[in-house]
Amino acid sequence: MVRSAVLALLALSGCAQAAPPQPPADPAAAQAAQLARETIARQLHVAAGDVEISDVVARTWSDSSMGCGAPGTVAATVMTEGYAITAIVKGRMHIVHVSGANAVLCGEAGVLRREPAAAARGIDVMMQRAREDLARRLHVDPAKIRLGGVAAKQWPDSSLGCLQEGETPTPGPVDGLLLTLRYSGRVYTYHTDRKTVRPCPAIEAE
Repeated sequence: MVRSAVLALLALSGCAQAAPPQPPADPAAAQAAQLARETIARQLHVAAGDVEISDVVARTWSDSSMGCGAPGTVAATVMTEGYAITAIVKGRMHIVHVSGANAVLCGEAGVLRREPAAAARGIDVMMQRAREDLARRLHVDPAKIRLGGVAAKQWPDSSLGCLQEGETPTPGPVDGLLLTLRYSGRVYTYHTDRKTVRPCPAIEAE
């Protein structure tokens, strides 16, 4: 009886162990994760096998520093697409931002070397919301939706230049952004007041 109970406990213990992290399904994300692993291994002087990738998230940054610029450096103001990658090395968390063939080790334990300006963070957040909204409507992976462009815009009222049925807009002006996204050869535009995003024209009407 005791032996059976011990065996049962061992079986339950084995089931309770967390499954090892799976590599990203998207080839671009997997390539970015591998570059992040190699970058961490080189800079921390550890074996690549000691670097465990725990999270890979598609991101868009407002300049070429990818949100990791050191104080006193100058970065080009250009929307930069890539991945924010979290890795664990010997029990410590590290953050790497990757765009194409460029990878930057940003910091440790989630603390980045430099916080971008509030306006830049707002553009980043709005672009990510628009990307996720479009991905949901098209039933595709957000990482496959590419950035077309972003421009400052002032809307005449709270409808953001795209009045919805039954909406009673509040007079403006309202400062915001005009965002452009691309997927499968098509261009989609989003209007934002830097708080919310809405497709315009409505995607359902296209």
